[in-house]
Amino acid sequence: MSFSQYLTSLKYQLLFYIRSRRFIGLLGIAIAISLIFTVLDIHFDYSLLKSGTDSSFLYGYLSSFIIFLTSIVAAFFGGDLISIDTGTQSAYYSMVQPVPRSIIVLGRYTAAVISTFIILLSYVLIGLGGSYYLYGSIPSKSYLVILILLLFSAAFVAFATFFSALFKTPLTGMIITILLVIIVFPIIQDVVSDFVGYAPYMFITFGGEIVYLVLLSKYSTKSVSTIHGIKMYSFLPSFYEGIIILALYLVIFTALAIILYKYKEVKG
Repeated sequence: MSFSQYLTSLKYQLLFYIRSRRFIGLLGIAIAISLIFTVLDIHFDYSLLKSGTDSSFLYGYLSSFIIFLTSIVAAFFGGDLISIDTGTQSAYYSMVQPVPRSIIVLGRYTAAVISTFIILLSYVLIGLGGSYYLYGSIPSKSYLVILILLLFSAAFVAFATFFSALFKTPLTGMIITILLVIIVFPIIQDVVSDFVGYAPYMFITFGGEIVYLVLLSKYSTKSVSTIHGIKMYSFLPSFYEGIIILALYLVIFTALAIILYKYKEVKG
C-alpha cells in the first residue's frame, strides 16, 4: 500500500465532501436541532436542570438523539461510498487509475468518517456549551465521550460502506442502512432483550449507547421487571462491551467492504 496514494484519495474525497450540499445541509440540520433542544430545555426546565449536574445534563442531551443522528449522517456518507463507482459511469475513471482498490476505499472511508465526526461533534459541542451555561463547567468525561463518538462514527460508516459495496445503486445503500438502524434493529433488539432475555450484543446501536452511558458513574447492565405476570428484561452495555462491539463492526465491515469492492465486477 502506498501511503501517499492513500493521502491523495483522502484529500480529494474530503474536499469533495466538505464542499458538498450534503455536508453543509447535514451540518446545518445538526446545529439547528442541537440549538433547539438546548434552548428549549434551558427555557422550560431551567430550575430542574440547575438542581442537577453537568454530567446528567449532557447524558440527557445525548441519549435523546445521538444514536439516530449518527445513523442518518453515517448512512449519507457511507451509503454510496462504493456504489458511486459500481453503479455509475465514474467506475471507468476510478478503475483505470494505477491505485489499488483497497487504497481508494480506505481514503474515501477515512474522509467519510471525518465528515461524519465533524457533524456529530458540532452537536456534542453545543451540548457542552449548554452545560457550561448552566453549571459553569463541562463533564470531566467529555473527552471520553468525544473519543467514543469518533469510534462510533468509524464503526457506523464501515457498516454503511458494506451496504454500499453490496448494492449497485448509491441510493439503495443509504436507504437500507437507515431502514435497518431506524426500524428493523430496534424491533429485533427489543424482542431479543425484553422478551427472550438475551443481551443484544450483535447490534451496533446497542454498543453505541456507551457514548452517553460513560457519563454515568454507575449503572446496572441488566434489570428485570414483571408486567402483568410477564418478565421483561432490560440490558445496557458495559464500557468494555460497547468498545468491543464498535471495534468489531469497524474491522469486520471495513474488511468486507474492501473485499466486495476488490472482486466485484464493475458494469456500466
